[in-house]
Amino acid sequence: RLAPNDAEVSLQHAVALLHAGQTRAAIKRLEQLQADPQAWVWLAQARLRDNDIEGARAAYGHAAARDPDDPFIRHFVAALGGELPEQVEADYIRKLFDDFAPRFESILVDGLAYGTPKLLAQFLAANGVTGAKQVLDLGCGTGLMGVELAAPGRTIDGLDLSERMLAQARAKGIYRELHSAELLQFLRDTPRCWDLVLAVDVFVYVAHLAPVVAALHQRLEVGGHFAFSIECSDGADTQLLPRSGRYRHAPE
Repeated sequence: RLAPNDAEVSLQHAVALLHAGQTRAAIKRLEQLQADPQAWVWLAQARLRDNDIEGARAAYGHAAARDPDDPFIRHFVAALGGELPEQVEADYIRKLFDDFAPRFESILVDGLAYGTPKLLAQFLAANGVTGAKQVLDLGCGTGLMGVELAAPGRTIDGLDLSERMLAQARAKGIYRELHSAELLQFLRDTPRCWDLVLAVDVFVYVAHLAPVVAALHQRLEVGGHFAFSIECSDGADTQLLPRSGRYRHAPE
């Protein structure tokens, strides 16, 4: 009310409406802010939430025309077009989690009762994988998997693209080394091997798994284990879901 012509205030108000679940009100507000590429991005996200796929595709098209190099925009244009990028989208993942880092644990753990690290640790124990001394935590984020596996005599190394996520993992004091790098490049370049490698909610951001698994196989000690989670696709093909921007893979 105080600044009805301030575009930035209007954009933040629209985003607040969207976060508050007032999707239609947010869409109406965002449709009035079409000069800003980020307004088009938020309009596309709002239309996705409203199950308007064609409207979201059109909005992302407008955003891409105004900012073709934005990794977030490129990722969702691909998702809405049914494309699977050939390379790991490092810029998109880094931007996503650098922005998400300050509220990551409060939203996932406190708000959504996120429990994949605990479930994977239980799965390993149930299958007798308990004696690993050298562990690599791919996509370690803030260190939730490291907390579950920390034990006397065990060293854990972590890898993540987001420096802001790594800062929170570092503060937990459970990792020997933390590396900021794209996972495929890191696996190909490092000379080190581990007897347990983990990837928790990592492959939801990777379209093609075969190159990663091949590189990872070279980094496992003889008799080592690789444990990971996926979101399951509806069939035999890998899916990139427009609404979440995450990949689903067939277990096979």
